[in-house]
Amino acid sequence: ILDRAIRRDALPRLLPYLVVNSWAIFTSFNVVALIHPFHFRELANRLQYSMSRFHFMNTLGHFVPPLILTFWFFLLDPQRLQGACEWTSIVNLRFASLGYHFLWALRVGGGLRLDHVYLKRPKQQWYISWFVAAITHFFVGHFVDLQCRQAAILR
Repeated sequence: ILDRAIRRDALPRLLPYLVVNSWAIFTSFNVVALIHPFHFRELANRLQYSMSRFHFMNTLGHFVPPLILTFWFFLLDPQRLQGACEWTSIVNLRFASLGYHFLWALRVGGGLRLDHVYLKRPKQQWYISWFVAAITHFFVGHFVDLQCRQAAILR
């Protein structure tokens, strides 16, 4: 978004990848609360947040970004959509976004178990979260890729 403010004519070439990644972050973060119902309360306590503040921050940090990015993606006119999708024919959308998500985990958490980033959890919870993330990367990535292919056909 800042890039758009600085360089008005620049095509948002990372936008398709960001749409996919942001939805995967949202689903993988929130699925933990389904597996472990007290996860959000424990995380709010660790952060010294009230539950209402925690839910506000979770919404702001994990739900608002994919909404904004998805709306932006679908509001692009066909020519700009084609430009935004240009790299998706070279760098696979699903694997690139999943790879970036994994690299983030390695960099920030030292691996797929993010005990030091969030809270200590049984390893199977982290693997379920990553499984949900991978499924999201592939399904949302497939949907976004279809839109990109359709834009390429329209030219």
